[in-house]
Amino acid sequence: MDFQTFWEIYPRRVAKGVARKAWAKIDRTTQAFIISHLEIRVKDDDAWVNGDKCYIPHPASWLNGERWEDEYQTLQQPKPKSLKQMDDRELFKLATERRIRTAGKDRFELIKAIIEGR
Repeated sequence: MDFQTFWEIYPRRVAKGVARKAWAKIDRTTQAFIISHLEIRVKDDDAWVNGDKCYIPHPASWLNGERWEDEYQTLQQPKPKSLKQMDDRELFKLATERRIRTAGKDRFELIKAIIEGR
């Protein structure tokens, strides 16, 4: 894989010379993986698609830090609700899934039981 392919795909194009040097240090197999990873990530990383480009790392930093191995929030993964944001039905379902007794518990007691896992 050549650097130009990486450069065209990566969503933030700054400091090209430094990025080229970082790219040259990476073996060809990993370069091929990075390209295939980026083709998916630039369309699926919530922060890269919906965020401000200034929060996307410089390409050299991304390469040097092996950031292709980082976890990221995809567009399909909804951000989880906090327990306080859940309605009673959602709390009951979560408690049932975790096998927590719900009988006789009000909302506050149910949230506390879920947090404590009892």
